[in-house]
Amino acid sequence: MGLLNSITRDVWRCEKYPLLQKLHQNIRVGRYEEEIRRLRRDTDIFLISYPKSGRTWHRFLLGHYLTLVLGLPIAKTQKTAKLTGHNPGGLTRYNHDAANFIDAIPPQHPIVATPELWAGRKVIFLVRDPRDVIVSCWFHAHYRQKTYSGTMQEFIRSPGAGIEKILAAHNKWWKNRNLASDLMITSYERIFKDPGKVLRDTLHFIGNWPIDEKFIAESVQAGSFENMRDVETKGIVQHHSLQQSLDPRALKTREGKIGGFRNHLSGEDLAYVEDCIKRIGDPFAPYYKPE
Repeated sequence: MGLLNSITRDVWRCEKYPLLQKLHQNIRVGRYEEEIRRLRRDTDIFLISYPKSGRTWHRFLLGHYLTLVLGLPIAKTQKTAKLTGHNPGGLTRYNHDAANFIDAIPPQHPIVATPELWAGRKVIFLVRDPRDVIVSCWFHAHYRQKTYSGTMQEFIRSPGAGIEKILAAHNKWWKNRNLASDLMITSYERIFKDPGKVLRDTLHFIGNWPIDEKFIAESVQAGSFENMRDVETKGIVQHHSLQQSLDPRALKTREGKIGGFRNHLSGEDLAYVEDCIKRIGDPFAPYYKPE
């Protein structure tokens, strides 16, 4: 199985060979189906996002705040399921809902962004401008996870990893949003502008946690880009999401910008991405403008 996983790991390679793609898809879909069955057993609240939309940042803010409230070591910051599980009815998990650039699964597959994971639960959708998402995804896939060996130009146009998959996930989540028992929508851009407000809104949504402005201020300071990069490069937090990397291109805290896509997309690639957005649509677009 280890060799098989290694062979099917590269999405770029899988998309060139239909049989390899089918094998890859069967493995990944099976894993997602099992994950859905497992996570629904005890999860009260899901935070759903496409990768590179600010999940690690949001999770750090929330987790840091909860460690302060509970008097636990800061190293436990990213253990949010355990932290939120201290209050009945509030166990919160972060998940990509089978919408991921590491998979050679086409966007139209029913497992992608399936409401089966979160229907009937409280849900927070965390979104981000797909132009920034697609660039950040390529850096992560190419340099950090090494799941895409092709170029950024190929990645953008990839059926299983590119811009169309991001937009398909956004549209499906929006279409099915009423299946959640309660809903909150926020964005990377809103965290960037006012992380304290997003943290405060999140705590209200989760419920049963005190709102301590001193702890919120401390968590916002700890969640600054400079501090987050320090946390990542020094391995201060015990979690795979902030594992150390010697390659600056592979860091989770790579740039921390809004509109950084302009520094990485050629005119042709940006035109392609924006044409896809116009053609497919993105119902979350209003949330990319900070309140």
